[in-house]
Amino acid sequence: MDLLKKKAIKRAIQALSCLPFNYRFYNEVKSKGLNAEEVLQNKHIFIKRESLRIKTSQSLESAFNWLITVGVLRREVDGQGLTSKVRLTPFGRQILENDGGFINFKPNYLHKIMICFQRKFLIL
Repeated sequence: MDLLKKKAIKRAIQALSCLPFNYRFYNEVKSKGLNAEEVLQNKHIFIKRESLRIKTSQSLESAFNWLITVGVLRREVDGQGLTSKVRLTPFGRQILENDGGFINFKPNYLHKIMICFQRKFLIL
């Protein structure tokens, strides 16, 4: 079980380091839900400087869905079911508290290609 947990943490850190969100985004979804429109409207606050090329909420939703698949984010639930907002999971909180340095990690091109391949073919 310990090996599976280590692999899951490694996979989550790799995914987090390749996605456009900065530490402020993860702190915000720890305390309240955010949707793609809010993040897009405030991209200068929530998105890393080198990733400001993001133009649509669909690209942010794709990133949200990948973090949901990896287990870092979850959809917020209200009285009528799932909403468009996302929040941090307990697993995501654990990663942020223990390995918060991934935010400043700049992945190389090989690393980015590997994560892109994993996202495309849902290889976990």
